[in-house]
Amino acid sequence: MSRNIIVIIILLLVVFFSLALQAILRVKLKELKMELTKSQIMNYEFSSQSLRKKFKQMLVENANIQDELLNSNLDSYVMNYKISSNDETLNEFELFGLGIVNSIRKMSFKPLLSLKENQKNAVKLQYAFLLERNQKFKEANKEYDSLEKDLSDSPGNDYSFLLLHNAYCLAIIGKRTEAISKLEQIIQTQPGSHFSESATIFIEILTDLDRKIEVFEKKELSQDELIRISFSSGLFLKTIELLKLKDNLSYSEKYMLGRSYEKTGDVLIATDIYKELVKQKEDLVTAKKANRRLLVIGMAYDGGKEISKLAKEKAVQLKDTVIVQKINDNLKLQKENLILENIKIVKNLEKEESSEITFLDDKILEIEKEINRDITIVEEEKENTIIKEERRKQLLIKLNDGRSYKGYSLIKNGKSIVLNNGKFDIILPLSLIKVINIDPINNLNTNSNFMEVVFVNNQSINATAIQSGQDSLIAKVFGKNTNKEIKEFISIRIK
Repeated sequence: MSRNIIVIIILLLVVFFSLALQAILRVKLKELKMELTKSQIMNYEFSSQSLRKKFKQMLVENANIQDELLNSNLDSYVMNYKISSNDETLNEFELFGLGIVNSIRKMSFKPLLSLKENQKNAVKLQYAFLLERNQKFKEANKEYDSLEKDLSDSPGNDYSFLLLHNAYCLAIIGKRTEAISKLEQIIQTQPGSHFSESATIFIEILTDLDRKIEVFEKKELSQDELIRISFSSGLFLKTIELLKLKDNLSYSEKYMLGRSYEKTGDVLIATDIYKELVKQKEDLVTAKKANRRLLVIGMAYDGGKEISKLAKEKAVQLKDTVIVQKINDNLKLQKENLILENIKIVKNLEKEESSEITFLDDKILEIEKEINRDITIVEEEKENTIIKEERRKQLLIKLNDGRSYKGYSLIKNGKSIVLNNGKFDIILPLSLIKVINIDPINNLNTNSNFMEVVFVNNQSINATAIQSGQDSLIAKVFGKNTNKEIKEFISIRIK
């Protein structure tokens, strides 16, 4: 009898450990799948490359709006993906496996694994990055600081992304010592990674900025010379400090003051200065520059419908409507913000567990306001040109290995392109592209069979087809029996 009991116990233990092993494997496979998917769609390396450009532009007064809008377009493809409501939903068997995994992690003094908590943190990170994109650097810094406490126990790609972008925000608002501290932390925790490479570059830039300040302070310069040099050298906080000490600012100095406030994250103050400048008629050159800043703030960032409308009306008076069309064209290349949908998904998942909802409740209205400002502007421009998704013309990209992809527009990023197909983004190497055409299946209007290729110098051409050449792409120019080599292009879309 006792032998039978022992056999039964052994069999039960074998069954238990077999089920436990299967449950653990399913949990770990789900975790691995989530990490791989997130790594692809969050575009960590792509975000590092984009941030390098912004970091360098942070320290210069760049009047090239096209470059600024291009960076804004690239940012819309970073940390902007839709989570699945099924990604972190575990059945009873998987919850059993998660319990065993966390028991082992607890005994080894490791942080507990929580797939749902990871999902919440990802959405919080999206929100912080949205604030950064919209130039709300102080608010973004607060969100990054708050989230840093949650992610510090398990440093990884999310944590390095947070530190890198928080350092950028800190540098913008003048806290360079804190910024360098976070950058050094990245170099220690992720040596040899693209995060570490970017952090090293940023430290060099910030150190060089401090050296510039020391040099200027030693020189005997007049107040006007010091203001001019500080502004042109990217010392925007110093520029603000100097201009505040001066009475009766000229219009160009007021513009420098507004631009310096905008560069350091005080967009509301900058907007008020720009509004004052566009009203005056003595210096129309400065009025046009200020109005262009209002257009970018109102249409590309979070300025809202009122600023956008005011700036558009002023652009007509200043005979500067071309810039409005350029901004509209760039906005069409931006990816729609998906964070609000993600927050609703997370809240619905929480409702299944508890009737008390606390996650981001105090930020929902802020986020809706942030998102809706952008949506209002874009929809206002598109309301008469909306085409049903399934019937829109698409680009058809064929690769050398036989694969083909469809999308509505593409943006060049280094040696790759980012193709937007309306649902997600596809990154393809330029070297693999064989030909780019307009997909004949959805081509309803045969009178406009051409694509617009926009170059870095703001020029553009219309092309009927694009194919690979020896070192670059070759475009067949619309309406002409000629081919043109296209190297330094920004984007391609259907005209």
